[in-house]
Amino acid sequence: MTGLEYWRDLAIIVLALFFFVQTVVVIALVSILVKVAMDVRAKTDSILSTTQSTMQNISGTATFVGDKVASPLIKSISFAYGVRKGIGVLAGIGRKNGR
Repeated sequence: MTGLEYWRDLAIIVLALFFFVQTVVVIALVSILVKVAMDVRAKTDSILSTTQSTMQNISGTATFVGDKVASPLIKSISFAYGVRKGIGVLAGIGRKNGR
């Protein structure tokens, strides 16, 4: 074996070691990335579940407020407005052009 063949073989061995180490590092990084993605997915599912529950509570609250507060209030205000207009018509306040 000549000196040039020795250096060639040594370079091939060193390059093979570098590629092996690089492959191990890439495999480790991919496995870490997969683990992080799984953790993020688990947390996202939890957050989405909590958000869905919160939205259902908000929807129920809005329905309750609409049924128990807003609707009676609107009816009361409408009734008061009608009574006021009725009294105005009877008293002659609502007439236009002085008639």
